Amino acid sequence: MVSFRRADGVTIRCELRYHDEFGVEARFFRNGELVISRRFDTRALVQWARKSGRILRERRGVMITRKNLNDRQRRLLGLLTTSFERQPTLNKTTGVVFYPQLRADVVAAGATDGDFECLTEHLIGLIVEHTGSLLTSDAKKAQLDLISRHFAFRDFGVRVAASVLVAVDFADPPTTH
Repeated sequence: MVSFRRADGVTIRCELRYHDEFGVEARFFRNGELVISRRFDTRALVQWARKSGRILRERRGVMITRKNLNDRQRRLLGLLTTSFERQPTLNKTTGVVFYPQLRADVVAAGATDGDFECLTEHLIGLIVEHTGSLLTSDAKKAQLDLISRHFAFRDFGVRVAASVLVAVDFADPPTTH
């Protein structure tokens, strides 16, 4: 279970319930009231990923999990997640201010250019998987565009299946002369 209180006083809680071979259920609550519940058939999702030649949360062939991260990367992801969770609302106006500030904050905390694929993928996952019914599909697309322009400073493509981020394909980084 994960819960946090937003700046506007709203408490958001997520519960994950494991249902053996039937998958995992994610339940999101706002101030104690159920907002959305989704069950993810983990076997079907893994089979689809294998069949299509992709690994879940692929980043150049390495599954991004806590065990694959060093202490600095874990700290940066924690900072990014905490900043995101404290943002009371996300829309085009707030995103234009939030994402450049978020980038400045993670750079000040020690992020290097090499960290931004991992950080960007995590941020995309927060938008795609954790905003649920709080953002419409169009609003999520707008946030991804803002992340591309104001945080990642590069283009990317996103593959989503059953509301789960499957892969992020990054365009080549800009060339500097």
